[in-house]
Amino acid sequence: MEVFVEVLWKEGSPMSEKTTQLNLGKSLRKHRVGRVTINLRGKIWYIYYCENEGRVRRQVGVSLAEAKRLAAQANAQLAEAESRRQKAEAESLAAAAEAKAREVEAKARVKKAGRKQ
Repeated sequence: MEVFVEVLWKEGSPMSEKTTQLNLGKSLRKHRVGRVTINLRGKIWYIYYCENEGRVRRQVGVSLAEAKRLAAQANAQLAEAESRRQKAEAESLAAAAEAKAREVEAKARVKKAGRKQ
């Protein structure tokens, strides 16, 4: 029986991991991966992040390793979405600047044509 208990609770076993998670201090219950926070609530790990002006909380499960993997994926997706947004914003600003330049040029032509008459 003692051998079974030793194997059951040895480091790296599922029982050892679950017990360790339950006994973690407050600072060890929260982790950060880029813009994503991993938080332990009871026995379940959650990931938190902000997306589209709103907060998102997703339940991950009992494994911290799985939570870190999903947090890294979410962080990569957030970074990709941010770069797409910035690219679209830059294109929009460039188009607006170009339109304004055409407008100013057209006004200058009209004003110049008015002086010639």
